Amino acid sequence: MQSHSPKISALVAAAALMLAPACAAPQRVETLQTAQIVITTAANGLIVYDKPHEVELANTGTPDQAAAALTAYRAKRKRFDAALAVAANALIIAGTLNDQPSVDGLKKAIAEMATAYQDLKGIKP
Repeated sequence: MQSHSPKISALVAAAALMLAPACAAPQRVETLQTAQIVITTAANGLIVYDKPHEVELANTGTPDQAAAALTAYRAKRKRFDAALAVAANALIIAGTLNDQPSVDGLKKAIAEMATAYQDLKGIKP
């Protein structure tokens, strides 16, 4: 059961492109709104994906193979969870400060979250 969500994957990938331009005032607001949508969508998408995928892994092969698959998945999930938290914090910082470095940090955090998301779901960039 491969339940990749093309909408979420496309949104996460598009975010990197949408966050690329420098941020003038209206552009900054749009960038922050886009980042919020991307972060929320990735988090919600994982909620839908996580449990069925863990069940699928638990029912794969021998008990030892299933345990190994779950351990590997949970390690990737832990990396995604950390990247998601960093992106959420970067959004808060960028929304609070009115400077380019905070937006640059947000862009980097979103890109790292997207990479962790793709790795977690086995999506090739």
